Amino acid sequence: MERKTIQFLKIFPLRGPSLWTYRPTLEAWVDIGDLEDCPSNTIPGFVERLCAWLPSLSEHRCSYGEPGGFIKRLHEGTWPAHILEHVTLEIQNLAGMPGGFGKARETGVRGVYKVVVSARQEDVTRACLEAARDLVMAAIEDKPFDVKETVVRLEALAGQYMLGPSTACIVAAAEEKDRRIPTMRLSPDNLVQLGYGARQKRIWAAETELTGAIAEGITRDPSLSHRLLKTCGLPVPPRILAESVDEAWEEAEDMGLPVSVKSSQHGTIEPRAEVSNRVEMEAAWQNLSGNRAEVIVEKIIPGKPHRLLVLGGKLVAAARLDGGAGSSNVPNSAADVTGLVHPSTTEAACLAAKIVGLDIAGIDVMLEDVERPLSADHGAIIGVHAAPGLVTHLHPASGEPRPVGRSIIDGLFPNGDDGRIPVVGITGSEGTTGVARLIAEFLRLSGKQTGLACGDGLFFNRRQVETTDCGNWHSGRRILMNRSVEAAVLENSADVILGEGLAYDRCKVGVVTCIVPEHHYGRYYIDTPERVIQVIRSQVDVVLPNGAAVLNAEDPRVAELAPLCDGEVVFYAADPSTPVLTNHLAGGGRAVTIREENLILASASEETLIAPLSSIPFISSEPGPIRTGVVLAAVAAAWALDIALHVLRTGVETFSNEPHDANQPDPPESVVFSSMTHRA
Repeated sequence: MERKTIQFLKIFPLRGPSLWTYRPTLEAWVDIGDLEDCPSNTIPGFVERLCAWLPSLSEHRCSYGEPGGFIKRLHEGTWPAHILEHVTLEIQNLAGMPGGFGKARETGVRGVYKVVVSARQEDVTRACLEAARDLVMAAIEDKPFDVKETVVRLEALAGQYMLGPSTACIVAAAEEKDRRIPTMRLSPDNLVQLGYGARQKRIWAAETELTGAIAEGITRDPSLSHRLLKTCGLPVPPRILAESVDEAWEEAEDMGLPVSVKSSQHGTIEPRAEVSNRVEMEAAWQNLSGNRAEVIVEKIIPGKPHRLLVLGGKLVAAARLDGGAGSSNVPNSAADVTGLVHPSTTEAACLAAKIVGLDIAGIDVMLEDVERPLSADHGAIIGVHAAPGLVTHLHPASGEPRPVGRSIIDGLFPNGDDGRIPVVGITGSEGTTGVARLIAEFLRLSGKQTGLACGDGLFFNRRQVETTDCGNWHSGRRILMNRSVEAAVLENSADVILGEGLAYDRCKVGVVTCIVPEHHYGRYYIDTPERVIQVIRSQVDVVLPNGAAVLNAEDPRVAELAPLCDGEVVFYAADPSTPVLTNHLAGGGRAVTIREENLILASASEETLIAPLSSIPFISSEPGPIRTGVVLAAVAAAWALDIALHVLRTGVETFSNEPHDANQPDPPESVVFSSMTHRA
């Protein structure tokens, strides 16, 4: 029976670096059935329909490396899985979630392909993938398809799930190549972790963990913030809180009409009314008093509203809100005036942020001329905001966009700090759990609060909190979220790399023990040594430039991964005459080996004895190449981490691979899991 359709066999997210790329992706196993016999150039009208629906496909470069390359492939003849990849990427782009990475690869089973696309948000990407399948099938079958309605629906979905603009610009700044600060989204509503473990910082929109609750509370009470600013000598407009319409009108007459009336429950340039007579006052009272039955009556200050952004006591951006009241939420109404602000206005804005106690503050100022000094008879501060919107400064209608996200990152992580703790990743076909356990013990003995996720469970120092196999993405993230963790050791099997992705973006040390291809066949359509090697190499690809790959010199497949490492390579081998090891030492590299039944650290100029093999219980109790390799790999990783020699000796002489007895006392430690709550 003929079946010409595109069927999804499996769709799953790869939430970290994987076989395909460093970024999160969505992988779909796609069966195109008898469409395997129907490349695009054999389907009448298909290319024309597809290009009419998605004309922006003409920008896709594909294998030609130039705009229009994908269209050429369509005319030459390409298969539905490849077309599905490109259409998904384009629909994501139209929905406001641009992403450039995509792959379509055969699996070895006729008609079955792997389609992989960038997934900044996996729910949205899944919806785009399904919409792309429907669109491609409609083009194949010459049926109608409403592209506009689909894009509108997906835009709304992206708006629901994607980071807000303020949070997104800070995250993008953290991930820039010259900062490379890791980011982790902790909740659907813009709570984001920057950095790992004990060195992390958190943001929530344009608030940081340095933003005090008292300061934020002050900004929520306009009358209180107004009084504090006035008490400290800053120019603020005369205002009164009126509890009846009669009181409001009486105060307005005393101030001099017209006046501004606004709700006592809102901010400073949000809903307000200009009142010139009693009828207008009664209407304003009806609209703005709300449940509290009170309004703020304020003298109108001549001029236009300006939003000044203060970070860490410094003015970093200023915009004139040409749209008038409420224009802080309309970015195309803003004009950047950062370079024009008078020093006295800058000083007043910074002082206002300090008085309230905010690390990040939006200061609203009413000014006729931003270049004139701010004084009691020229302008006034009309409000202070926590978590100010940043879009006004990122995308002004005129003037220079300001890199306010980068300013926030540089304030949170000064002097090039990347917020990273030492992360060690271990993969390979054998011995990885033992290597992970021993490396974690070295780190613990060196004085670091250490998190370990491996095949034996989840550990914080010696405390075992999970007994199931925890060598996976979710357990790794638990380690990296924990604010007490100063070093992380994470085991990753080939299946984890293929089916989940790595839990971290980069690591300080990456260990590969050995590659036995047949151990990995039969899952994820992996059926050749070359494909296994491509999977395992992912661990080497993510080593930081200031880190190291620890590789088994006696396994040729592992040794060949050395050139892929951005950092140092430390080899290990039981046989000191292994050619890869000797050549590496001759070239100035480091290695761990065994000479005359002694565990040795070796370099081109010297050798350092760590311990006789007979004094290492892990080896002497059960001699064999696997256990010997575990010790060699772990010692090499610890050496790459600059752990002291006496700690290495103590570690190998005392290490036991048995889980810690929960009835035995532990050294004092703090194991506090990060708590995630929904923001109201």
